[in-house]
Amino acid sequence: KLNDGNKNIVRLIIQLLTQLIEALGHGLKQYTKLLAIPLVSNLADKQSLLRDDCINCIDKWITCYNYESIACCFGQVIKNENFELRSEVLKLLLKYKDKYKEQGFNSVMFFKEISMPFLLCLQDKSNTIRSQTEELIVISLQYIQIKHYFNQVSEFKPAIANTLTTILKRLQYENNI
Repeated sequence: KLNDGNKNIVRLIIQLLTQLIEALGHGLKQYTKLLAIPLVSNLADKQSLLRDDCINCIDKWITCYNYESIACCFGQVIKNENFELRSEVLKLLLKYKDKYKEQGFNSVMFFKEISMPFLLCLQDKSNTIRSQTEELIVISLQYIQIKHYFNQVSEFKPAIANTLTTILKRLQYENNI
């Protein structure tokens, strides 16, 4: 019911899920595939109270279970060209940037999988989303090589590829990479 048309019901379900996550802790593992994407997808909603409930739930998820289990779906959802969704997910990625260094988190695999969605976000109309994405790309370069991004740029149309290449070269220059 996380995609119910009645936003009040969705809010109640997310609030209940937040309490359930706290009670389950690591027992949440068996429900990850069922809950992660529908939960994160609610960050696309225009209603800020619903997004706030969703962020609280995600924070509880990360605190009581782990970051990687929910972060793994972030790349899939930010492919969606929704300002609220991209903005909130990018904020979460930045908020928990210290998690990438933790033992057991496969940062190399994570950033390789999310690199294409980052390139899509670099094309966003919003300056905020583009600058947050640039910051995340710089963070990702601690784990993957910039050539990984350059290789993926070739999948875009020439005009877009040129723009992305220019941005990546600027980031490379500014960060001495």
